[in-house]
Amino acid sequence: AIGYTQSTGAIKGQVTEDTFLEPLAFTNISIKDRNISVTSDVDGFFEIPNLDVGVYVLEFSFVGYKTELLTVNVEANKTEVANVLMPLSTLSTSHITGLLASSTQANTNN
Repeated sequence: AIGYTQSTGAIKGQVTEDTFLEPLAFTNISIKDRNISVTSDVDGFFEIPNLDVGVYVLEFSFVGYKTELLTVNVEANKTEVANVLMPLSTLSTSHITGLLASSTQANTNN
């Protein structure tokens, strides 16, 4: 007789912002089309345990940053590593640039 073996795996990784390469705490990580989500810790680390074997699309989202998608293949009894760099959204970048330009112009009118 063939014994039943548990065929689950896990995904873990770290979320980092891509400007200064600092960990991005409290990023939302969800699995598309599944009701599964976790949040990265203060050092940007996360783990999603007990996943059935298969291919998952992770969605990383954080206010002010571009949402990133990452496809991960989960194998039985293994932990897959999914590290991601989160770029600032173009809206945030242009807003910051606009503020810097305004600030510079204000200072030159002395």
